[in-house]
Amino acid sequence: LKYNAVIPAPVYLELLQARLRTGYYRQYAALIADVRRIYFNCAEYNGGTSAIARQAKMLVPIAAAESSSRISCESVNRGSRVGGSLGRAAAAEPRPARH
Repeated sequence: LKYNAVIPAPVYLELLQARLRTGYYRQYAALIADVRRIYFNCAEYNGGTSAIARQAKMLVPIAAAESSSRISCESVNRGSRVGGSLGRAAAAEPRPARH
């Protein structure tokens, strides 16, 4: 099956990185939702117990911790970009292989 036929809302690390770089995220919840979507998409397409899904699941608490520890509400409201080590992780990780 083609990925786009199975996954109606694809979100992947390169998209997350681009969104971080351009200041797309204005609220923590939007960033966390996209990170969760990466996991759900991996689990749906590859199976919840697959290695790629388990790795994607590890991003969710990292994103939550990154958001709460490095980004204040004021900086988000002023238009600062959400980023930090999560953005660097997105830059370093290749797009998951599709089976």
